[in-house]
Amino acid sequence: MTSFDSSAFVFLHVLRRFRKDFTKFYFEMVLVQIKVVYSYYSTERVTPIFVSEEELLDLNYDAFKWEIVKEIPYLGKITDTTTLRLTVLDHSYQVDILPAYFQHQIKGVLERTYSTKAIEFKAVVFDSPGVASPPRKKG
Repeated sequence: MTSFDSSAFVFLHVLRRFRKDFTKFYFEMVLVQIKVVYSYYSTERVTPIFVSEEELLDLNYDAFKWEIVKEIPYLGKITDTTTLRLTVLDHSYQVDILPAYFQHQIKGVLERTYSTKAIEFKAVVFDSPGVASPPRKKG
């Protein structure tokens, strides 16, 4: 084997390794577009947020809500993350995203949107109505 042959062998080995690592990196960096629909002064608005699929799958429910509030400052002004409710459209129904099932729900949504990599969430402020107090007696 000549020095040229060994250099070519090393180069091809490095190139093959680079291609394998680059392909792995590329697929880890697939971006998911998250469209957040919310009410802004009585008008429905949509703000897109882009996050890698890997990062999305690593988030828990509270961290995901925090990312949304961080990206859409208006939501942080009108509510805190505890009263922010998220839903996703699934077969023409608005399905609540729940803390206990967040990872399972996100994986299911990503499987259904595999080709588009776009998810639409609706963010609503959920204030539980207070219990009405009985009318006061005059007198």
